[in-house]
Amino acid sequence: MKDTDSMTMQDVLEMMKCIREFFTVVRLESGYDTMDSEETYCEIEYLKEDIFFVKAKRIEIDGKPYVIKIKQEVDEKILQALLESDQIPERLAYYNEKIYHDSLTGAYNRRFFQEKMISVSKNTGIAMIDLDNFKAYNDTYGHHAGDLVLQTTVMTIKSVIRRDDILIRYGGDEFLLLMPGMQAQVFHQKLLQIHQFIYQSEVPEYGKMHVSTSIGGVIAKGEEIEQAVERADKLMYAAKSQKSCVVTDVDEGVL
Repeated sequence: MKDTDSMTMQDVLEMMKCIREFFTVVRLESGYDTMDSEETYCEIEYLKEDIFFVKAKRIEIDGKPYVIKIKQEVDEKILQALLESDQIPERLAYYNEKIYHDSLTGAYNRRFFQEKMISVSKNTGIAMIDLDNFKAYNDTYGHHAGDLVLQTTVMTIKSVIRRDDILIRYGGDEFLLLMPGMQAQVFHQKLLQIHQFIYQSEVPEYGKMHVSTSIGGVIAKGEEIEQAVERADKLMYAAKSQKSCVVTDVDEGVL
């Protein structure tokens, strides 16, 4: 079956019935959200002391997007073979690395945020970075230009942040940046630098194109990570209303 083939629900149910003769768990999920832009992915899941191998594939059923997931428990013989193999740990690392990174930009993806960013330490700088008028790049120059803008943005941000900082492609043209151990004023200056460097960056093939951003940033106060991200998101919209700038919680009169 090709990835682009559309199946009927009856076809899929019959296929799943056959697959269940060989695998522990087979389930169907609506939508592609959990898979980023990949057609298939593999990963290892841990449930208490049990280990499971999971493979997922995008399919289309009656014209609608679905994901079929096959889950198999790893028994002692297979586990022993895994432990004795030199290649398996590398392959597992490769697969887990692949599913948590955006395939276009190389930044972490939304799945990484949802599954790995359970909490955030106090004094972590959290910024929401949004590209201004991104739709115009696609409409005016085409989607290839839009892709280059996203890639250039990520490369530029990575060039000015630390190795342990975390950059996530949070949405289509939105990026979430986490910088542990930041003082408010230092964080504010870093975001101003990012804003300036992105504007000054040169998009390959489109040298005259300047990319502007609106950035909202906060310092985590020990709250849930979702609350801190929500605060940063609100400040990002405040920055956007002021036309392409940086707004953080050190700015007077913002909060």
